[in-house]
Amino acid sequence: MTLRRFYKRIAIISALLVIAISSLTLTEFKIGQFERGGNGLLGLELGLDLQGGSHLVYQAVDSETGEPIIPRQEQMDSLKQSIERRVNASGLGEPIIQLLGDNRLLIQLPGVRDTKRAKSLIGETAQLNYKERTLNVARKIPGIEPGSLLNVSAIDLNETITDVTTNQSTLSNTSSSPMPANLQPLPGLLLEFSDEGAIAFSNLLTRLETSILPLEGTNDRYPSYLTIQSDNSTEMPLQISYRPLLMNPTTLEWMTSNTAPLINKADSKNSFIINLSVQYASKDTDSIMESFTSEFGGSPETIQLGEIIGRVDQAIPGGLTGEDMDRAFPGQHQTTNLPIINIVFNDEGARKFGEITTKLANTPDLLVIELDGQELIASRVINPITNGAAYIEGGDFTYERVQDLALLLESGRLPLPINLIQERTVDAILGSDSLKRSLVAGLIGLGLILLFMILYYRMSGVIAAIALIIYATLLLGIFKLLPVTLTLSGIAAAILSIGMAVDANILIFERMKEELRYGRTVPTAINIGFNRAWSAIRDSNISTLITCGVLFWFADTLGASIVKGFAITLAIGVLISMFSAITVTKTILQLLGMGILGKKPMIFTPFSPKSINQKNNKE
Repeated sequence: MTLRRFYKRIAIISALLVIAISSLTLTEFKIGQFERGGNGLLGLELGLDLQGGSHLVYQAVDSETGEPIIPRQEQMDSLKQSIERRVNASGLGEPIIQLLGDNRLLIQLPGVRDTKRAKSLIGETAQLNYKERTLNVARKIPGIEPGSLLNVSAIDLNETITDVTTNQSTLSNTSSSPMPANLQPLPGLLLEFSDEGAIAFSNLLTRLETSILPLEGTNDRYPSYLTIQSDNSTEMPLQISYRPLLMNPTTLEWMTSNTAPLINKADSKNSFIINLSVQYASKDTDSIMESFTSEFGGSPETIQLGEIIGRVDQAIPGGLTGEDMDRAFPGQHQTTNLPIINIVFNDEGARKFGEITTKLANTPDLLVIELDGQELIASRVINPITNGAAYIEGGDFTYERVQDLALLLESGRLPLPINLIQERTVDAILGSDSLKRSLVAGLIGLGLILLFMILYYRMSGVIAAIALIIYATLLLGIFKLLPVTLTLSGIAAAILSIGMAVDANILIFERMKEELRYGRTVPTAINIGFNRAWSAIRDSNISTLITCGVLFWFADTLGASIVKGFAITLAIGVLISMFSAITVTKTILQLLGMGILGKKPMIFTPFSPKSINQKNNKE
């Protein structure tokens, strides 16, 4: 070996050490666009199991059925980029996002404690839709044809009612005491339908009951009504909801009472009883039943039944969507100071928005804005909006929620919907405890190895200890510069790679020991020992690298991030251990072998070479 090559290796090792030590000394550093630094020891990036955080796995699904699908690779790449933009802009930290297989996405958020907010930012598709909501749409009851109503009777609900067709009691007074003489009559209708008509009327009751429930995600109610019109009456048709409705004087919202339904199934087949006491509450008590009977006591042909649908949502003509939006940013309402989302449309969106607001202006109908199918706002339009700017406000809006929604809209909708299929949260205290225990285990293991090497191999062991310290420094420097996110499995792999580095040194030292026992000089024993040990070191490390590749492939396919981190860290450790054993250890040994220590082979091996020489002479 020439001195030039020897000095070149020393220069390379020294340069690598300077770079590694410099990177580890600075917690954070930036050189141009190259920026490194983390929140862990020495500025290393720590994974979920060491600093706490959220582990989320999402799967691509069909937008209509919700079933898993296999999207195109371009869609998954676009999905990954969209989520990265959202999380980075939200201030939640830098996510670790990996594609798993064909349709899954692994998202790790180290240090994130607001898991609910993170899932909202990641999982919402951010599909903005605009709808036109028409209120109180009248129509015929589906399935109720002429002749479906067989009989109609005007009744007093306070009295015992007998079905005129079956001669059976359909409503009775359950009180054992006689009815008070001055009890106000409760007008009602007894309707009897054909079999098909009864089914259609039952379906109507289901729709009426559902309509009085608040719309999902809001406090808004849009009750539907049964309408009854008699040919014998000149008044407007009666409108009956499923239950009595009250208007909240403060919020001007509908409220339902806990009273019994106004429309009930009677005891007799295909018959229904309708309570009209609300509609006739303002009538004169003495003449209430007389006027009621005259209006509704005729033949069924004089009665017309109908339905008023509380709300009908339909897409805006021209297809106004989130694609027509140019900008979205949070703000405050000038009057109420409540948080709002400001929206600025592009030219095409401004035209569409102007057309729909012109159509809805000064009408009872509403403009509805939905995000991912959930209603954000349903508002009346006072004046046309033609300047291409609007805002969204909501009763449950907070400043943080407004910022997140504006971010979702600004970053654009996800290219395809995703469902959360796996979630794991690691407490920060547990992660900190795991890190301390891992460091203690690593230091104890390293100390025991160094002690064994020094006691058994003497000077060679000291050199191996120095090489291991250099190896550990280079390994940590590589972890920070790449960067590698350290996890518990990664630390285990790093400790294992230290053992493998020691194994390479042991192979070299054993070959050196054999040569020294046969009387070789120290420099010669070093060269021969390395040459003979190289094939075993090479083959074992290549086998380990192949195993790491197999582990990485299976972990990447199955989404086992723990195994994947172990494989990557072990592979890096193996490569650096080969460099440490073949370059660092050999260079230090050769440096010492050329000096005065090279004339004392006894300090490089636990056995005396003289005994071997004497044995060889005897033979």
